[in-house]
Amino acid sequence: PSSVREDAEATQVFLTATLPAPKATPERVTFTLVGPSAGTPAVRDLDYTAILGKKITIPAGATVGTTAFPLTPIDNTAVDGAKALGVQAAFSSGGVLLTNIEIADDETPSTSISLSVNPRTISEEGAEVSVAVTATLDGKALLSDATVRLTIDGTSTATRDEDYAALFNPLLVIPAGWITGSTLFAVRPIDDTVAEGNEIIKLTGTIAGLAGDEVEIILSDRGTEEPPEEPEPEEPAPEDPSLAFADDVSIADQRYTAERPVPALVLPAASGGSGGLQYSVSALPAGLSFDATTRTIAGTPAEATEDAVVIIYTVIDSDGAAAALTFTIKVNPPLSFAALFDLFNSMAGKVVPTASPNAAEIREFVELVEGLALPEGTGGTAPLMYRLSPALPAGLSFDAATRTIAGTPRAAAEPVYTYTVTDANGASASLALHTRPAEFALAANFPNPFNPATTIQYALPQAADVELMVYNVVGQPVRTLVAEHQSAGRYVVEWDATDDSGRSLSSGMYFYRLQAGGEFHEIKKMLLLK
Repeated sequence: PSSVREDAEATQVFLTATLPAPKATPERVTFTLVGPSAGTPAVRDLDYTAILGKKITIPAGATVGTTAFPLTPIDNTAVDGAKALGVQAAFSSGGVLLTNIEIADDETPSTSISLSVNPRTISEEGAEVSVAVTATLDGKALLSDATVRLTIDGTSTATRDEDYAALFNPLLVIPAGWITGSTLFAVRPIDDTVAEGNEIIKLTGTIAGLAGDEVEIILSDRGTEEPPEEPEPEEPAPEDPSLAFADDVSIADQRYTAERPVPALVLPAASGGSGGLQYSVSALPAGLSFDATTRTIAGTPAEATEDAVVIIYTVIDSDGAAAALTFTIKVNPPLSFAALFDLFNSMAGKVVPTASPNAAEIREFVELVEGLALPEGTGGTAPLMYRLSPALPAGLSFDAATRTIAGTPRAAAEPVYTYTVTDANGASASLALHTRPAEFALAANFPNPFNPATTIQYALPQAADVELMVYNVVGQPVRTLVAEHQSAGRYVVEWDATDDSGRSLSSGMYFYRLQAGGEFHEIKKMLLLK
């Protein structure tokens, strides 16, 4: 990404070097961290930590080379604005390029978005791939939903319908109160046998009132064979170098959420040694795997770990020399609202669990609400973000930081609200909150007049023995619609204009009566026209 948030954890930053045209010999590119070309400079070890000592080779006949490095912003609570660091690319044939990476302050109002994609590279010979496109605000969350319009930029080197087919929703929504939003970009590569090098699909995102961004998807060409790297004449490699990782290389500790796929973690390469190098890692948490060819950890953690697991990453050369790095992986429990009965015990009857683990009842908002705290999610990887939708009635507000509803409603509540929690890894859990009626009620049937059927709605604020009967104009009962004990809630009953024997009734006026225990009864009339 060209921008990372201050409150983000370790982020893999991908660097791509592109030549204007293929060369007959390999091109060596060296990346280093430098001061930015614009903006307030970020101070290493104060504003961020990073490890970058990368060299890549763009093979003869190719134009694109790519690598990645870990960048971890250091969060604080100060409103100190965005800062930036520079990444310099020096080419062996001469020439230097500089790009900036912004560290966005999460306490400052948002001014722009950054785009990212996963996966970033697609093989030409592969099947259709769903690429997740994510837009991230550079500061505070917005008070209303924001729409990002995605387009395929005309400067893309890959041609749609010639090099690939694509299907995607061009509108990506960042919900109110959230800092990210995602959509899927389905890409089906069109294979050929032409060695044309890697090609780029460039996506551009625009958003009203904020600065947009662009991101690249690499379409890897299998027809391009990468020759082995050749040492540069002016920089001959020392004889028999020792096998080692660079002095400033380390691997950030990882925090994952069980049952949530993890982003691919590419481990650093070693240098020196004799012959081919073999990479391995010690035992990983269940569900994760290591690809030694690409030095990548990926997968979906199956379950939480009790403590952080120490991972030993080892490289061995053909002579048996070895070097190692260590880091930890901690898998947190799945995010959920699992212990509803325990969570609701302190809520004085305002919210009660139901038989479903994903639903609860909440008292209807008809008067002053004094700090109704919704339950806290369990598991997941901090920080957790809470959201309530649809919008509450006018006069009420939801404080996501304290998970509290407060205020005096000036309009009717919705029958169901969705309460969602999302963790730092994008895992989420939702709870349906069904508003419990404040009082007994019998609604007018609809449609009225009717033929051949009509619906009758009623509400129970508490459990009761319910009887819903239909009578003719002389007061004789003709149909029993409900005769049972029912829990509190809202109910809908359909009447098909037949009696208890299933015979169709004639046109005319009819009455329906609701009796709920000994506390409520009401009669309304309806007209059947045939």
